[in-house]
Amino acid sequence: MKTIKKTVVNPATLASDIVKASSKVPTVKKEAVKPSHTVYAPILSTPAGHALFSYTDAIMSVLGMNSIKRNSVPEKAFKAFQGMTKALSYHGKLGRIEKTGNGLVRLTTQGLTFFTQRKEKHNLDQKVIDKMISAMKSGKYSKAKTAVFQNVKYSKVTY
Repeated sequence: MKTIKKTVVNPATLASDIVKASSKVPTVKKEAVKPSHTVYAPILSTPAGHALFSYTDAIMSVLGMNSIKRNSVPEKAFKAFQGMTKALSYHGKLGRIEKTGNGLVRLTTQGLTFFTQRKEKHNLDQKVIDKMISAMKSGKYSKAKTAVFQNVKYSKVTY
């Protein structure tokens, strides 16, 4: 025959018993999620024409958005670049950029096609784009003849 042990709960001490019991439970330290990417957004007036197209291509490249993978990036990081809040709204309405949830954005397949074709159509100079990317990665302007990035300051963007 098995003996059944009954525990009697005293309502008067229940709250203090719970507090005592919870103090014996080990705490688990939550490690902060460390940002893994740092880029530098040039502080400038939004360029126009070919300079805008090159600038946008460089931003999407440095953030990793314009690859076949169409990486999602924090919307906040994308908007840290001058003019990209407007670009997100404009190209979002046209179905080229989408919000994927949890504060992330990415190019749609249509967007990847559009920006690739725009680069080819306007014969954008890849050397200029590469110099912009280099500046966005380092926060330093190389002495390239890229009018867009002459004598600008940078804002550090970590995501």
